[in-house]
Amino acid sequence: MTLFLRSAFWQPISATLYRQLHSQLGGSVGTHPDFLAFIAQHADCPAQFWGKPDGQGGWRAGIATWGAYLAGDKEALRRLGIEQRFDFGSPELIFPLHQDTGVTQPKLWLGFRSKFISALHADQLANVSGRNRGRTVCLAKSVAEMSSQSRRRRAKEVRQFIEAGGAVRPLTDYTAADLAALYAQLYALRWQAPHPQAADLPLLFAGLAPLLMGHVLTLHDVPVAFQLLLKSETTRAYTIEAINGGIDPRHAEFGLGTLLMWLNIQQASTAAAEKGLPLRYSLGRNSSQYKAQWAIETPLLRTVTF
Repeated sequence: MTLFLRSAFWQPISATLYRQLHSQLGGSVGTHPDFLAFIAQHADCPAQFWGKPDGQGGWRAGIATWGAYLAGDKEALRRLGIEQRFDFGSPELIFPLHQDTGVTQPKLWLGFRSKFISALHADQLANVSGRNRGRTVCLAKSVAEMSSQSRRRRAKEVRQFIEAGGAVRPLTDYTAADLAALYAQLYALRWQAPHPQAADLPLLFAGLAPLLMGHVLTLHDVPVAFQLLLKSETTRAYTIEAINGGIDPRHAEFGLGTLLMWLNIQQASTAAAEKGLPLRYSLGRNSSQYKAQWAIETPLLRTVTF
Protein backbone atom coordinates (compact mmCIF):
# COMPACT_ATOMS: atom_id res chain seq x y z
CA MET A 1 0.00 0.00 0.00
CA THR A 2 1.39 3.42 -0.96
CA LEU A 3 1.78 6.29 1.49
CA PHE A 4 -0.98 8.08 -0.42
CA LEU A 5 -3.47 5.32 0.38
CA ARG A 6 -2.28 4.81 3.95
CA SER A 7 -2.70 8.50 4.73
CA ALA A 8 -6.10 8.81 3.03
CA PHE A 9 -8.46 11.11 4.98
CA TRP A 10 -5.52 12.56 6.97
CA GLN A 11 -3.63 15.82 6.42
CA PRO A 12 0.07 16.45 7.07
CA ILE A 13 0.60 18.60 10.16
CA SER A 14 3.61 20.10 11.90
CA ALA A 15 5.40 18.64 14.90
CA THR A 16 4.28 21.72 16.85
CA LEU A 17 0.61 21.08 16.12
CA TYR A 18 1.01 17.38 16.92
CA ARG A 19 2.47 18.33 20.32
CA GLN A 20 -0.56 20.49 21.01
CA LEU A 21 -2.97 17.71 20.03
CA HIS A 22 -1.12 15.18 22.20
CA SER A 23 -1.42 17.48 25.20
CA GLN A 24 -5.07 18.38 24.57
CA LEU A 25 -6.52 15.09 23.31
CA GLY A 26 -4.35 12.61 25.21
CA GLY A 27 -1.66 10.11 24.35
CA SER A 28 0.79 7.64 25.82
CA VAL A 29 4.57 7.48 26.13
CA GLY A 30 4.93 5.69 22.79
CA THR A 31 3.20 8.56 21.00
CA HIS A 32 4.67 11.36 23.13
CA PRO A 33 6.33 14.18 21.13
CA ASP A 34 9.49 14.08 23.30
CA PHE A 35 9.78 10.32 22.82
CA LEU A 36 9.43 10.69 19.05
CA ALA A 37 11.88 13.60 18.93
CA PHE A 38 14.45 11.56 20.85
CA ILE A 39 14.19 8.68 18.38
CA ALA A 40 14.40 11.06 15.44
CA GLN A 41 17.59 12.59 16.83
CA HIS A 42 19.39 9.52 18.11
CA ALA A 43 18.07 6.69 15.94
CA ASP A 44 17.76 8.61 12.65
CA CYS A 45 14.06 7.81 12.39
CA PRO A 46 12.02 11.01 12.07
CA ALA A 47 8.27 10.73 12.34
CA GLN A 48 5.68 12.14 9.97
CA PHE A 49 2.68 13.80 11.58
CA TRP A 50 -0.91 13.66 10.40
CA GLY A 51 -4.09 15.30 11.60
CA LYS A 52 -7.80 14.76 11.09
CA PRO A 53 -9.76 18.04 10.76
CA ASP A 54 -13.07 18.32 12.57
CA GLY A 55 -14.65 20.46 9.84
CA GLN A 56 -15.02 23.44 12.16
CA GLY A 57 -11.49 24.78 12.11
CA GLY A 58 -10.17 22.38 14.73
CA TRP A 59 -8.82 18.86 14.89
CA ARG A 60 -10.36 15.52 15.83
CA ALA A 61 -7.13 13.53 15.99
CA GLY A 62 -3.41 13.40 15.41
CA ILE A 63 -1.07 10.51 14.66
CA ALA A 64 2.65 10.03 14.07
CA THR A 65 4.06 7.47 11.65
CA TRP A 66 7.30 5.80 10.64
CA GLY A 67 6.83 4.75 7.04
CA ALA A 68 4.09 2.12 6.94
CA TYR A 69 3.93 1.88 10.76
CA LEU A 70 2.35 3.94 13.48
CA ALA A 71 5.21 5.50 15.41
CA GLY A 72 5.99 3.79 18.71
CA ASP A 73 4.84 0.36 17.53
CA LYS A 74 6.91 -2.48 19.03
CA GLU A 75 7.36 -4.24 15.70
CA ALA A 76 8.46 -0.99 14.10
CA LEU A 77 11.00 -0.42 16.89
CA ARG A 78 12.48 -3.81 16.04
CA ARG A 79 12.28 -3.64 12.23
CA LEU A 80 13.74 -0.14 12.05
CA GLY A 81 16.70 -1.09 14.25
CA ILE A 82 15.74 1.23 17.11
CA GLU A 83 15.72 -1.65 19.62
CA GLN A 84 19.35 -2.37 18.84
CA ARG A 85 20.25 0.85 20.64
CA PHE A 86 17.38 1.55 23.01
CA ASP A 87 15.05 -0.68 25.02
CA PHE A 88 11.54 0.76 25.36
CA GLY A 89 9.75 -2.44 26.28
CA SER A 90 6.35 -2.98 24.64
CA PRO A 91 4.62 0.43 24.61
CA GLU A 92 0.84 0.57 24.60
CA LEU A 93 -0.14 3.08 21.93
CA ILE A 94 -2.72 5.70 22.83
CA PHE A 95 -3.32 8.41 20.24
CA PRO A 96 -4.61 11.97 20.46
CA LEU A 97 -8.26 11.31 19.54
CA HIS A 98 -11.21 13.49 20.47
CA GLN A 99 -13.38 11.76 23.04
CA ASP A 100 -16.46 12.11 20.80
CA THR A 101 -14.85 9.94 18.12
CA GLY A 102 -16.96 6.81 17.73
CA VAL A 103 -19.74 8.33 19.87
CA THR A 104 -21.26 11.39 18.18
CA GLN A 105 -18.57 11.49 15.49
CA PRO A 106 -17.68 8.71 13.00
CA LYS A 107 -14.92 6.24 13.74
CA LEU A 108 -11.56 6.94 12.16
CA TRP A 109 -9.71 4.74 9.67
CA LEU A 110 -5.97 4.11 10.11
CA GLY A 111 -4.05 2.86 7.10
CA PHE A 112 -0.83 2.37 9.05
CA ARG A 113 0.32 -0.85 10.68
CA SER A 114 0.35 -1.55 14.39
CA LYS A 115 -0.27 -4.51 16.68
CA PHE A 116 0.05 -2.61 19.96
CA ILE A 117 -2.94 -0.27 20.01
CA SER A 118 -4.67 0.37 23.32
CA ALA A 119 -8.08 -1.17 23.89
CA LEU A 120 -9.21 2.37 24.75
CA HIS A 121 -9.53 2.91 20.99
CA ALA A 122 -11.71 -0.15 20.31
CA ASP A 123 -14.82 1.96 19.67
CA GLN A 124 -12.99 4.88 18.04
CA LEU A 125 -11.15 3.22 15.15
CA ALA A 126 -12.95 1.55 12.27
CA ASN A 127 -10.30 -0.95 11.23
CA VAL A 128 -8.90 -2.44 14.44
CA SER A 129 -9.25 -6.02 15.60
CA GLY A 130 -8.79 -7.91 18.86
CA ARG A 131 -7.62 -10.97 16.88
CA ASN A 132 -4.02 -10.20 17.67
CA ARG A 133 -2.30 -13.49 18.54
CA GLY A 134 -2.90 -13.01 22.23
CA ARG A 135 -0.95 -9.76 22.55
CA THR A 136 -1.75 -8.10 25.86
CA VAL A 137 -0.46 -5.49 28.25
CA CYS A 138 -0.45 -5.65 32.06
CA LEU A 139 -2.01 -2.55 33.61
CA ALA A 140 -1.13 -2.00 37.26
CA LYS A 141 -3.88 -1.49 39.80
CA SER A 142 -3.91 1.94 41.37
CA VAL A 143 -3.41 2.28 45.11
CA ALA A 144 -7.16 2.86 45.48
CA GLU A 145 -7.83 -0.50 43.81
CA MET A 146 -5.62 -2.40 46.26
CA SER A 147 -6.99 -3.84 49.48
CA SER A 148 -6.48 -1.98 52.75
CA GLN A 149 -4.58 -5.02 54.02
CA SER A 150 -2.13 -4.84 51.12
CA ARG A 151 -1.61 -1.12 51.63
CA ARG A 152 -0.87 -1.57 55.34
CA ARG A 153 1.53 -4.44 54.62
CA ARG A 154 3.43 -2.43 52.00
CA ALA A 155 3.69 0.60 54.31
CA LYS A 156 5.06 -1.61 57.09
CA GLU A 157 7.68 -3.12 54.75
CA VAL A 158 8.84 0.34 53.70
CA ARG A 159 9.22 1.38 57.37
CA GLN A 160 11.24 -1.73 58.13
CA PHE A 161 13.53 -1.05 55.17
CA ILE A 162 14.15 2.52 56.32
CA GLU A 163 14.76 1.42 59.92
CA ALA A 164 17.44 -0.98 58.64
CA GLY A 165 19.35 1.87 56.99
CA GLY A 166 17.39 2.17 53.75
CA ALA A 167 16.23 5.33 52.04
CA VAL A 168 13.77 6.22 49.30
CA ARG A 169 15.39 8.88 47.14
CA PRO A 170 13.81 10.99 44.36
CA LEU A 171 15.34 10.98 40.91
CA THR A 172 16.18 14.67 41.33
CA ASP A 173 18.96 13.61 43.71
CA TYR A 174 20.84 12.21 40.70
CA THR A 175 22.15 13.46 37.39
CA ALA A 176 21.15 11.70 34.17
CA ALA A 177 24.65 10.21 34.00
CA ASP A 178 24.32 8.91 37.57
CA LEU A 179 20.97 7.28 36.80
CA ALA A 180 22.32 5.65 33.65
CA ALA A 181 25.29 4.22 35.55
CA LEU A 182 23.33 2.87 38.51
CA TYR A 183 20.64 1.45 36.20
CA ALA A 184 23.28 -0.43 34.20
CA GLN A 185 24.92 -1.72 37.38
CA LEU A 186 21.69 -2.88 39.04
CA TYR A 187 20.39 -4.39 35.79
CA ALA A 188 23.56 -6.48 35.52
CA LEU A 189 23.22 -7.62 39.14
CA ARG A 190 19.58 -8.60 38.66
CA TRP A 191 19.94 -10.43 35.35
CA GLN A 192 23.52 -11.63 35.80
CA ALA A 193 24.40 -10.13 32.42
CA PRO A 194 25.35 -6.66 31.16
CA HIS A 195 22.62 -4.41 29.83
CA PRO A 196 22.63 -5.03 26.05
CA GLN A 197 22.34 -1.30 25.27
CA ALA A 198 24.54 -0.05 28.13
CA ALA A 199 26.61 2.19 25.87
CA ASP A 200 23.57 4.26 24.90
CA LEU A 201 21.96 4.51 28.35
CA PRO A 202 23.52 7.95 29.08
CA LEU A 203 21.87 9.27 25.89
CA LEU A 204 18.52 7.81 26.88
CA PHE A 205 18.53 9.19 30.42
CA ALA A 206 19.68 12.64 29.30
CA GLY A 207 17.40 12.87 26.28
CA LEU A 208 14.26 11.63 28.03
CA ALA A 209 14.87 13.27 31.41
CA PRO A 210 11.52 15.19 31.35
CA LEU A 211 9.65 11.87 31.05
CA LEU A 212 11.45 10.05 33.88
CA MET A 213 9.74 9.27 37.16
CA GLY A 214 10.15 6.91 40.10
CA HIS A 215 12.57 6.37 42.97
CA VAL A 216 15.98 5.00 43.77
CA LEU A 217 16.20 2.75 46.82
CA THR A 218 19.48 2.94 48.72
CA LEU A 219 20.82 0.93 51.62
CA HIS A 220 23.47 2.68 53.70
CA ASP A 221 23.71 5.22 50.84
CA VAL A 222 24.37 2.58 48.18
CA PRO A 223 21.78 2.19 45.37
CA VAL A 224 20.10 -1.23 45.56
CA ALA A 225 16.97 -0.91 43.39
CA PHE A 226 15.78 1.22 40.48
CA GLN A 227 13.19 0.86 37.74
CA LEU A 228 13.19 2.79 34.48
CA LEU A 229 9.78 4.43 34.13
CA LEU A 230 8.63 6.90 31.49
CA LYS A 231 5.53 9.05 31.91
CA SER A 232 3.15 10.93 29.64
CA GLU A 233 0.97 13.57 31.25
CA THR A 234 -1.82 15.15 29.19
CA THR A 235 -5.11 16.84 29.97
CA ARG A 236 -6.82 13.45 29.50
CA ALA A 237 -4.69 10.90 31.34
CA TYR A 238 -1.52 10.13 33.29
CA THR A 239 0.21 7.17 31.65
CA ILE A 240 3.32 5.26 32.68
CA GLU A 241 5.48 2.75 30.82
CA ALA A 242 7.61 0.48 33.04
CA ILE A 243 10.56 -0.49 30.87
CA ASN A 244 12.86 -2.62 33.01
CA GLY A 245 14.67 -2.49 36.30
CA GLY A 246 17.60 -3.52 38.39
CA ILE A 247 17.85 -4.93 41.91
CA ASP A 248 20.80 -5.97 44.03
CA PRO A 249 19.94 -9.63 44.85
CA ARG A 250 22.27 -9.60 47.85
CA HIS A 251 19.50 -7.86 49.81
CA ALA A 252 16.63 -10.20 48.97
CA GLU A 253 15.41 -10.15 52.58
CA PHE A 254 13.84 -6.73 51.98
CA GLY A 255 11.79 -7.72 48.93
CA LEU A 256 13.24 -4.75 47.05
CA GLY A 257 11.24 -5.41 43.90
CA THR A 258 7.99 -5.32 45.84
CA LEU A 259 8.98 -2.17 47.73
CA LEU A 260 9.97 -0.37 44.56
CA MET A 261 6.83 -1.41 42.70
CA TRP A 262 4.64 -0.22 45.57
CA LEU A 263 6.41 3.13 45.93
CA ASN A 264 6.33 3.82 42.18
CA ILE A 265 2.64 2.94 41.83
CA GLN A 266 1.91 5.03 44.90
CA GLN A 267 3.74 8.00 43.41
CA ALA A 268 1.91 7.69 40.09
CA SER A 269 -1.47 7.19 41.77
CA THR A 270 -0.97 10.31 43.89
CA ALA A 271 0.15 12.42 40.92
CA ALA A 272 -2.81 11.31 38.80
CA ALA A 273 -5.31 11.88 41.64
CA GLU A 274 -3.96 15.36 42.39
CA LYS A 275 -4.48 16.33 38.75
CA GLY A 276 -7.85 14.63 38.53
CA LEU A 277 -6.62 12.32 35.78
CA PRO A 278 -7.15 8.60 35.21
CA LEU A 279 -4.00 6.50 35.67
CA ARG A 280 -2.85 3.97 33.10
CA TYR A 281 0.32 2.31 34.42
CA SER A 282 1.66 -0.30 32.02
CA LEU A 283 3.98 -3.09 33.15
CA GLY A 284 4.33 -4.25 29.56
CA ARG A 285 3.60 -7.73 28.31
CA ASN A 286 2.76 -10.59 30.66
CA SER A 287 6.32 -11.90 30.88
CA SER A 288 6.65 -12.61 34.61
CA GLN A 289 4.49 -14.26 37.25
CA TYR A 290 4.81 -11.34 39.68
CA LYS A 291 2.75 -9.11 37.36
CA ALA A 292 -0.42 -11.06 38.23
CA GLN A 293 -0.14 -9.68 41.77
CA TRP A 294 0.02 -6.09 40.65
CA ALA A 295 -1.81 -5.83 37.35
CA ILE A 296 -4.76 -6.74 35.18
CA GLU A 297 -4.00 -8.24 31.77
CA THR A 298 -5.68 -6.27 29.00
CA PRO A 299 -5.78 -7.13 25.27
CA LEU A 300 -4.11 -5.02 22.62
CA LEU A 301 -5.56 -4.25 19.19
CA ARG A 302 -4.10 -4.39 15.70
CA THR A 303 -4.95 -2.44 12.59
CA VAL A 304 -6.42 -4.34 9.65
CA THR A 305 -5.03 -2.86 6.44
CA PHE A 306 -4.81 -3.86 2.84
